[in-house]
Amino acid sequence: MITRILPFASTVLLLQCLALAAYAQSPNERPSTTAPDKPTAPEPVSPATPAAPGAPMPEGAPPPTAASASDSDAALTRDPAPQPSAARTQTAPAPLDGPHAKQVLRVLADRERSARYAGAYSMFISGAAAITAGLLADVVYDRSYGRPLWVIGAVVEVGGVLNLFRSGTFERLAHDADNYSAEQLQSEWAQRALSMRYARKIGGVASLALGALTIGAGGAIAAGLGKLDTEPRENWTTALIAIGGGVMGGGVTSLLVESPLESSYRAAYGTDADGTPISLSFTPTYGGAAFSLRASF
Repeated sequence: MITRILPFASTVLLLQCLALAAYAQSPNERPSTTAPDKPTAPEPVSPATPAAPGAPMPEGAPPPTAASASDSDAALTRDPAPQPSAARTQTAPAPLDGPHAKQVLRVLADRERSARYAGAYSMFISGAAAITAGLLADVVYDRSYGRPLWVIGAVVEVGGVLNLFRSGTFERLAHDADNYSAEQLQSEWAQRALSMRYARKIGGVASLALGALTIGAGGAIAAGLGKLDTEPRENWTTALIAIGGGVMGGGVTSLLVESPLESSYRAAYGTDADGTPISLSFTPTYGGAAFSLRASF
């Protein structure tokens, strides 16, 4: 019975879709059902109507008078439409004023709050799914991976709870900014941006050093350091070089990419936070390389 109804229902549904598509076409594509307008004859020009300047006068029309000629000259020499005065022009707020900086900070805080809530809800869903699957595999199916799976899910749930109730950097700064003046807000924002810059660059340098040491250890093991068999030696060499390269890549990213706190300060005030930069130089030498780190706090 169902096999007989399905072809008929699908045919009817297809016809309905085609009819809706034909009806939903734009008005320019639909055929016109109204009769075309009849052409209208041009209205005759009245002799009393003055002709445009430079146009030939119609036959039988009287010559223009002095008054009409002066009116035409006045219309030609009339001033153009008045332009809006400078007082009506709205200009953007100065980049160093307090209200503009607080407005930028509130927008950033709202965005950070929305991202935090979305991340917390995502962690809740992922953790609940992992706990359910882990308990099912551990209790019902008696699988060895069941217990680690629901433990990971529980950890994700705890992280979601912490992410839900822990305010971010912009949220805390926006909350404190209500009690700050314009100068105090700029000083506090600059201080936090500088702290983030120093932490970012120190972490980047440490990551570069740790990654270089890890890659060096992998190279030393590959060269024959330590009494290892062939298979463990290959495994350790591959793992150390891969991990060291990843750590060094993260260090380069940390050194070159600004944090949101630093870029937001420049967006609000039009300049970077004042501070002594941390510079790192790399110089290739014969048989090696030389690193130079210069920092001042």
